[in-house]
Amino acid sequence: GESRTNKHEDLRLVIEKPFGDCEKSAKALFHFISQHFHEDQFYLLDHYLGKASVQSILNMRQSNRVLNNIIRGSEIANIQITAAESVGVGHRIGYFEQVGIVKDIIQSHLLQVLALVTMNIPNHRNAASLQREKGNILEAIDCPCDAPNVVLGQYESYKKAKGVAPKSRTETYAAVRLFLDSQQWYNVPIYLRTGKRLSKKHTYAVIELKKFPFQGKDEAPNRIVIEFHPEPRIGISLINFQEGAQRYQTVSTSASIACNIEGCLPEHGELLLDVLKKERMHFLSFNEILASWKIVDRITQNMKEKKIKLNIYKDGSRGPESQHSLPKKDGYTWFDPNEIR
Repeated sequence: GESRTNKHEDLRLVIEKPFGDCEKSAKALFHFISQHFHEDQFYLLDHYLGKASVQSILNMRQSNRVLNNIIRGSEIANIQITAAESVGVGHRIGYFEQVGIVKDIIQSHLLQVLALVTMNIPNHRNAASLQREKGNILEAIDCPCDAPNVVLGQYESYKKAKGVAPKSRTETYAAVRLFLDSQQWYNVPIYLRTGKRLSKKHTYAVIELKKFPFQGKDEAPNRIVIEFHPEPRIGISLINFQEGAQRYQTVSTSASIACNIEGCLPEHGELLLDVLKKERMHFLSFNEILASWKIVDRITQNMKEKKIKLNIYKDGSRGPESQHSLPKKDGYTWFDPNEIR
């Protein structure tokens, strides 16, 4: 209780997600912490923000006019963010059974990636400016969050694990279709999906550009692909028409964005070093957390009321088939970066 009054004491509090389990509990957590710590003493940690590849989203957009001019709503057909895991829940079963994958992965990690991809680039490179712009995106999320726009799944062997209720409705897979309530991003669908016990571990964001009106339906669009795992890299695919063969060719270029020089640290190491340096750029504001919970609470409320079906999917598969209904609504399909390698 004295930490707030003793101004000479250099205390720093690091809190890793989950930040509560709904908007209400997150507000209570903020209220409690604020009684004992000044805002500049606590650090809200999402380990995704310590990944060099995730930090590269902002860094590349900030440094490359060509990239930043392309990543705008008027040029983009859709955005897809995927975090697939091949492992199951494992020893985290007690935690996971209470939480589920929507709260565990979408609420923090995937919504943060979405904010970094779509936010306006601030003029000043500091925590307050960055958190403000990310917060603006998260507060602008327009999510129907209902059955036609959310697909949930549970891998077949989940209920066999010790500690899982026989009739557990905990989701191990989720896909969500949403929009941003902003003129710049008008009518650009954004698809998020994440799951456990899938065929492979693969985390990436796909920015699919609009096609010209005169382009045929069979022609592939241009895409920017940012991969976070297994190998951090950025790829750009262009289309070329080969006149002699009378066929279209996808020309793709891809380069590593891994941090592999001396001084690179694993994500938690990077963030804890930032805490020591009092650098807040890669930490969250409570505004961002509350805005994210607003979205997730709507999904979990519909889940509680059993308004969204829970699909059982095979271990080692690509997840529920119904995931394809989300991009199909807008005339798109999920994209796997392996297709352009």
